[in-house]
Amino acid sequence: MKMTVQQWMNSPEDPDVFKPFHPQGDIVVGLVRFDSEQDMFRIYMGAEYLGTYDMEADRILSGGGFLDFLLQVHSKEWVTGQHIKDLMDCVTCWVYRDHGKFPQKFFDVAGGMNRGLDEPGNV
Repeated sequence: MKMTVQQWMNSPEDPDVFKPFHPQGDIVVGLVRFDSEQDMFRIYMGAEYLGTYDMEADRILSGGGFLDFLLQVHSKEWVTGQHIKDLMDCVTCWVYRDHGKFPQKFFDVAGGMNRGLDEPGNV
């Protein structure tokens, strides 16, 4: 059974449940592709693939780098809520597949809403 990224994240481990990504190669979620050969995220402007906004994966390996990327993407006039959702889903799949953790653990921000500004792990 194939699930959405959110269904997969919230389901117990089950050999009959397929992860929403392949064990290697590109990861495609809607309008976003993680290009494994280029090690880059590509956000397509639309279904017609008229253009992309690209970000090298190694630039988002910290919580601050990822937040900066999100804010840059958000500032583009053509970006929709669907672009942001697809980006978040694609990053979630990539982080889990290539680094073995879900994003909140990988970026060390789990429970961040409950931390004070002077506590470790805050961006």
